[in-house]
Amino acid sequence: MRFRTFISIAYIGFSSTFAFSGGSDEPYTRENSFEDFNNPNLAIQAEVNSALIKDLISESDWYISNYWGSSLDLGGKNFSTYVNDYLTENGRSGSIVKSTFLDDGGWSRCKGSEAQSGVINLLDIIVPDKNLSDAEVKGILLARYEVAKECASSRPNLRLSKISHLPDDWELYLNATYAWYKQDIHSTILFLEDLLEKTEPQSSIHQLSEYMIGRSYLIKAQENWISWEGKEGLDVEELEKARYFFETHFNEQRIYADSAYGLLGRIDYLLDDESAYIQNLSNRVALALDNRDTKWFSQIVREIFLTDKEPLFEKLLSEYVIENPQTLTDGPFANFLSFIHAHILYQSGSRPEAIPIFATLNYSAGFNYIMEYAKTTNDFQLERKAIDQYLDGNTKDLYLAELDYRSKGVSAFLQSRNSELVSNVAMAYCKPSSLAKDINSNLDAPHIFEAQKILYRSLIQRKDFETLYQLFNSPGYTLGEFELVRTAIKQAANNVALGKAYMNIGYFMEAKQSYLEYSGVVSYLENKYSDVFCKGGLLDNYRGPQFFYHLSIGKFSELEKNIDEAKALSFMINCDRPGMRGCWGSRPQDAESSEALFQRLHRKYPDTSWAENTPYYY
Repeated sequence: MRFRTFISIAYIGFSSTFAFSGGSDEPYTRENSFEDFNNPNLAIQAEVNSALIKDLISESDWYISNYWGSSLDLGGKNFSTYVNDYLTENGRSGSIVKSTFLDDGGWSRCKGSEAQSGVINLLDIIVPDKNLSDAEVKGILLARYEVAKECASSRPNLRLSKISHLPDDWELYLNATYAWYKQDIHSTILFLEDLLEKTEPQSSIHQLSEYMIGRSYLIKAQENWISWEGKEGLDVEELEKARYFFETHFNEQRIYADSAYGLLGRIDYLLDDESAYIQNLSNRVALALDNRDTKWFSQIVREIFLTDKEPLFEKLLSEYVIENPQTLTDGPFANFLSFIHAHILYQSGSRPEAIPIFATLNYSAGFNYIMEYAKTTNDFQLERKAIDQYLDGNTKDLYLAELDYRSKGVSAFLQSRNSELVSNVAMAYCKPSSLAKDINSNLDAPHIFEAQKILYRSLIQRKDFETLYQLFNSPGYTLGEFELVRTAIKQAANNVALGKAYMNIGYFMEAKQSYLEYSGVVSYLENKYSDVFCKGGLLDNYRGPQFFYHLSIGKFSELEKNIDEAKALSFMINCDRPGMRGCWGSRPQDAESSEALFQRLHRKYPDTSWAENTPYYY
């Protein structure tokens, strides 16, 4: 028996099974930024066990595109245009809606894509109904918009009776919808009981009312229930009323038979009827797969997560694949079911048979399995092939470097063709001397200058100017922008004109350097190779421009005037200005206040451009 596909009846605020929430990581196959190195899912060593099924289901292509990536597809039209075209294409050209409240969108149950999809579902029901005239169809739609508008209003004033050509039974139904939106379940049930008595069982509005009253009783049964306190508080009598309406709706194969069946499973779950619930869940999984219904299936997946039924789910899928082997190559679940099949083979010990299946998937769920297998079998070629197949950008470069590390050591990281990776690896070193040693062994690497710049900065922040100046004069070392501070470094190394030297170093740090953020590469390397790399890394980003301006000011005499002192005072004061760009790092705790420095500048150098350019203190 084939069920109708049902996702949500948004115009009465229902969803097909449970109200679930969940999430998924983006696939590994995208072009990653260096922020991705902070993602723990990108760790080389991946635990592979049956619990992983949850994460891998979450990241599958169909789940992302059909659940989390899904939105109401109106073909590029606004909602009013879509409805007008729908009516016209279905022979209701006289029922034209000029503009609607729902065009504004929003996130409430009253508006937005949820309510819009509800109207589309409503169109599916009322447009084919030959008992309704064009005018009545328009009246029902306008009334539905009024329900949404008043539902979203803080001062409701619903008057559906004023709408022309609105049939009495639809007025009653939409008043029930409005009561539902306002969480007035008692009034909702009263409206619907009246409707069920007045309407024929085969009519659309009777079927809607039958389903909606079942949902209302289900909600009413849980009003006093606190889930973490056990089953106490559940109203069993109300649950049985809900069961009656859902069973009737399902047995008669009414409009929302599939959803009613799912909600019967909810009742079984609430009443702790485990065998009935499992049977219900098993049937729904098979039906969703038979019908190739990815959206319904994705909702079932969410239910699986919330009820901790992953092992059962894995078993059901395995049995389904055995009975329906064509699903491994045909239909929207082919990739996903192939993955499940390979996962079960892998877990059962048939790893050589599982790996080729993982390798054929067009999404990266099998990556961790292939990598683990390649590592345990020392198959470097398979490992490199998986990296090439599944990864891109910075993440790929990191994995390739880590693979080569086993044969080349740290040189594999410094020889990477990814300049940003080289820079981040250099930042992860524990000691400047270790970095300098490895740089000297890799002077021909394409981006070794990126590592040299980190080394220069670490030596500046350690005030090791003598070592730095030696590097400036060493073969194979490029200075780049550090050429601008070469003289200042020489002065600092020789302990000559320190006031001027520190002032120029501070200005260089402000004008040419910036605060460097640590990427996840540092933590990654520190966790794997703690003999070389440290969590804190090399840089002391607290020692920014102000640190050196403060050192500079301390080298000048109170009695003698020196224009370099004026510069340092001006730079230091302006660094105190809130939001000053370039003045990264921390202000030294023992530094004089901005006011004291301001008074010193204007007292000693009142007629200089530096005093003129510093009219305020902060």
